[in-house]
Amino acid sequence: NIQELPCPILGYTSDYDLHVQAVLPWLKTFDEVIVLDSSEWEDVHQLIDVPVSTFPKAFGISASLPPIPTAPRDIDVFQSGTVLHPYHLDKAPLLHQVLKIPNIKVKAINTFLDVQTYQGLLGRSKVSYTYVRHPGAMPTRALDALSLGCAVVVQKGCILTLYLGAEER
Repeated sequence: NIQELPCPILGYTSDYDLHVQAVLPWLKTFDEVIVLDSSEWEDVHQLIDVPVSTFPKAFGISASLPPIPTAPRDIDVFQSGTVLHPYHLDKAPLLHQVLKIPNIKVKAINTFLDVQTYQGLLGRSKVSYTYVRHPGAMPTRALDALSLGCAVVVQKGCILTLYLGAEER
């Protein structure tokens, strides 16, 4: 009975394309739907007859981060999370490209790690890369890497490039 509430009803969706059959009927019940980025807006506004607004998530960096390591970094490229999972078909080819680089020290872990282990590995890594399905969405793993002094490679169109000049790209 959500429509009976005496106020505007706002809905929010992200990654709608993975489960659109389940969420589409719900999206049509709201007075307005909020999405994360312009690429999601392009899709969602075509699916429903109510206004769609973009409101990017804001991510902060924890005040309890360890200091940026100053020791030499022994990992050339680090990647973790859903590295080889059917949910992210785009990540496996990236890993295969990295593995073809001669004489490179790669640490790829196909699972999520506890925060302390993850931060420790980022602090030992020179470079990490991140790929998000919607490039306008904030790549939180890129923020994690940067916060620990690890360079990061992002895809073309990544929202982080709005914060950098041409010389940093």
